[in-house]
Amino acid sequence: MSTRTEIVQPAFSLGDRPRPPALVGAMEPLSAEQRAVVLAAPEQASRMLAGPGTGKRTLIICRYAYLAASGVAPENILAVTSSRPLALALRARIEALFPAGWGHAHRPALEQITTLPALCRRLLHLSGDPRQVIAKPWQAQKILRELAKPSPPAPQLTLSAVWLEDMFRRAKAGGVGEDEARAFFRTAQAFEPRLADSLAQLYAAYNRRLREARLLTHDDMIGEVEIRLKQDTAFRKRWQTRFQYVFVDEAQELSAQALRILATLAAPQNASLVTGDPDQRLGCPADAVPEQAPPVSLDRFMPEACTYSLSINFRSTRQIVAASQRLIAHNKNNDPVGNCRNLLRPHPDAREGAAPTFHLLATAEEEAHWIADQIETLLRTGRRPGDILIGARTRAQLVYIEDELARRDLPYLNLYSPSFWQRTHIRDLIDHLALALDRSERGAFRRICNIPSERLHRRRLGHKFLEACGGSWSGMTKALTHPDGRRWQAGMADLQAWMNTIGRRAQVGQPAEVLRFVLESGYWDHVTEAIELSLDEPADDIPEEREDEIEALLKFARRFDTCRALVAYARRRQRPAAQAADRLEASIILATLHKLKGQVRPVAFGLGWCEGEPATGRWPTGCLPHSDSLRDKDPRAIQAERRLAYLLVTRATELCRLSGFARHPHTGAVLVPSRFAAEMGLGPAEPVCESQPLQRVG
Repeated sequence: MSTRTEIVQPAFSLGDRPRPPALVGAMEPLSAEQRAVVLAAPEQASRMLAGPGTGKRTLIICRYAYLAASGVAPENILAVTSSRPLALALRARIEALFPAGWGHAHRPALEQITTLPALCRRLLHLSGDPRQVIAKPWQAQKILRELAKPSPPAPQLTLSAVWLEDMFRRAKAGGVGEDEARAFFRTAQAFEPRLADSLAQLYAAYNRRLREARLLTHDDMIGEVEIRLKQDTAFRKRWQTRFQYVFVDEAQELSAQALRILATLAAPQNASLVTGDPDQRLGCPADAVPEQAPPVSLDRFMPEACTYSLSINFRSTRQIVAASQRLIAHNKNNDPVGNCRNLLRPHPDAREGAAPTFHLLATAEEEAHWIADQIETLLRTGRRPGDILIGARTRAQLVYIEDELARRDLPYLNLYSPSFWQRTHIRDLIDHLALALDRSERGAFRRICNIPSERLHRRRLGHKFLEACGGSWSGMTKALTHPDGRRWQAGMADLQAWMNTIGRRAQVGQPAEVLRFVLESGYWDHVTEAIELSLDEPADDIPEEREDEIEALLKFARRFDTCRALVAYARRRQRPAAQAADRLEASIILATLHKLKGQVRPVAFGLGWCEGEPATGRWPTGCLPHSDSLRDKDPRAIQAERRLAYLLVTRATELCRLSGFARHPHTGAVLVPSRFAAEMGLGPAEPVCESQPLQRVG
């Protein structure tokens, strides 16, 4: 692979074509190495090893605009990034570089700035594939359970639905067509011939059942595109002709299959621009599937590419850059986009700035109180709410700071995902209490009428029932006169008995005890069965975090003397959370660490930087690093957590303040400052605060 060791700054020229003034302005501040990336020959294949703050997204935007201004049809440019918000931001910034109306004229081309799942779904749709409905997890599971039953060709084999799903995912991740399945299961999976033959037939049956139902799974969307690119010459040539220039942003996040698809689309021109940074890899969407694991290097996909190593951080102060580099230096580098670490240095004109700080508080509540105090001080000194970002490892950790900000009327927005109080399972639990206390709660009735209880696993109510009863409890008697009324009788009787049971407890019981009763009487099973992941955002809904969030609700409920007080409080918090989406620039940003890509603020707070041993001494526990990584013997688990910490620190341009707490809010484990704080050279800046009793709400 060739590498740029000497950079010559090319002149900015479009020949006789008019230069878009905004593009000229965007190019002016670029350094020599940045301009070399943008102004490379259109047919050149380039790789950028670009750490945080090096301006890689600006270079993608300028390169796209430069090609379009040079005469390349935007319809011939494909750009793939790791999330929908990043794709939308790229579209908006590219459109802003051209005169008014350009974006409208090239709207289909701008839609080719997208994520890989959305791209694959689009290719299938435009090629005549009728499947556009995304299969719900229960729909795919139903097919798998039916296929797992003993049947020919091997009735003596007992195969579980979970195991079949894993095998089929492996096949799809390898781009294995139905005619290749037998060989795949015999060789790649090393199964004996009888089992391999059976699996191949079940694989074909599974695909056929999905096609008949016109359903697509996430694995289908990507796997089917790779299969067709390999086997269908017309399909392959059509899209290779269309996508003559391929941009890949955040390459470290893409699986091997994704890279194979993009490399095939880029061929034979190979006019590609690939950017990535192994130190910012947040995890492959299919880490559990070996066929999806990222390759060691992109060399075999782009053997002739020129490599640009962008090493200047234009974003942050010297102190923040130095601290972040001390932190990430502890990671062993396994680079999916190259075999070197990009050692960042601050811009020569960067300010020294304040060093990042770490504070250890006694409890999560006191940590939230301390952060809110710091924010109010910053606002009094001229900062705006939109200058501030708060990052946490999980959504459950954000409930305390959400509560504190709301109590002080400070504007905030939970980025890219619902507020804690807007989460489906949190709203469901609150609505159980609300409807049990007040049957006129129409919203609560509509939400939970189909959630099963311990006595009746399926209530068998639905949209027709809600229409028949007018969406209210008082209309259930009327619903009995509907032609389907007899079918609904058992479900309605169960719902009435269930609400009466909860209501009796809610009148006299403590809110946390009543919620736990609801959980143990059927809702836990419902949560487990209702798992549904986002296609565009693999980390948007992590099932394992639901338990943490519910435990946070139970702990929070102990602050209230009555269930009515808890319901009233939750309703007050749900309303502003639902209305906050339009106030991004004027709001304090709250986000989990997986959602911070693309976000930069002058001030970044990181909460929950603590770890330790529980009272029993059986399992280590922590918030950042997460307990799961501490229990994992694979050192890569801790490295992944360190990359999340690194991501948070590098979001800050001027101030970075980190904190943790000495007592785990759910397990009671004694915690100490996170190892990541020590690796950055930070120690507790103040002693542990004395724990204060929780404020009770009557």
